[in-house]
Amino acid sequence: MSSAVDSLGSVEIAGFLGPRNAGLESSGGAGWRIDGFNGVAGLLAHSTIQTRYSIGRLGVDMELFERCIASEYAALSMANVVIIDEIGIIGGWSIEFQRLVESALASTTPTVAIVRHKPGDFSDRIKSRTDVEIWTVTLENREFVSTDIAKWVRARSESGV
Repeated sequence: MSSAVDSLGSVEIAGFLGPRNAGLESSGGAGWRIDGFNGVAGLLAHSTIQTRYSIGRLGVDMELFERCIASEYAALSMANVVIIDEIGIIGGWSIEFQRLVESALASTTPTVAIVRHKPGDFSDRIKSRTDVEIWTVTLENREFVSTDIAKWVRARSESGV
């Protein structure tokens, strides 16, 4: 998803990236960060985080997640594009995250999201919407998807769709 963001050039973005294992080698390498486009970033999931929220052996910092979501929601009205990496388990635990996603999808701002393939209440609800376009990333097409995403965003931005 980060290469798709790089392909967009200089546009106002709301949302976040969640790169797995990005810069975590010194802390054991298991987990991932959250990097909001509007200032909130940090270690989201890691084996050293002690919390009631967990995915497997990784504790999830929901306070950080909620701060990131609030920051990105505040930036939503000024954004030229919304990037959400990803709609999955953690987002299903957060009403504010769900509000952010639904607001983005209801707006005219192009919204690109990675949606968990496996079943889940919120992700299934998003995938079943009639106003979303779903692209399946495969080994064969993954090299070209970032370029396709950037073209899709530009086309929607220019047409106001």
